[in-house]
Amino acid sequence: EAVFHLMKTQQVSFIVAPSIKSAMDGRWRHVLQWLKDNNAHEIYDGSFGADICTYMHIKYLERNPGAKVISQPCAAIVNYAEKHKPALLSKLSPVQSPLMCSAIYVRKYLGNDDILVGLTPCLAKGSEFTNTGIIKYNVTFRKLDEYIREHQVKLASGYSPFEFSAARG
Repeated sequence: EAVFHLMKTQQVSFIVAPSIKSAMDGRWRHVLQWLKDNNAHEIYDGSFGADICTYMHIKYLERNPGAKVISQPCAAIVNYAEKHKPALLSKLSPVQSPLMCSAIYVRKYLGNDDILVGLTPCLAKGSEFTNTGIIKYNVTFRKLDEYIREHQVKLASGYSPFEFSAARG
């Protein structure tokens, strides 16, 4: 609700986890087009962050041969380490998750100063976003689907013209 309210008065852009394609199989383009039609400024495919994440991990391991690190794509694992296994914190990779790599790129290289919203399958991503402060909101696929049903949103059918915003500056 807060995100849809903000979209009426401020520029809001979304970074979408690639798993939307299976979570909203057959209608994900229609859902994202509906967001675009309802004032979403930009909608980025978060999968390009995986390329950045992989590249940065390779660079880190080249600079730190033999390093043993736990990558951070899963916020639930990071939350677990923070709450139950603090000794693992020093083993966490300094490289952010793919979605956060996307967000950093969007801010730094595309110059997007909008309110950023992560559209993800994972509730735990909210902690990651809060801890970094770059992405302001985490909207899960489930919550978006509930919103669509509760507000009786009529999605288009058939062909969708939706395309993700360009990830190049």
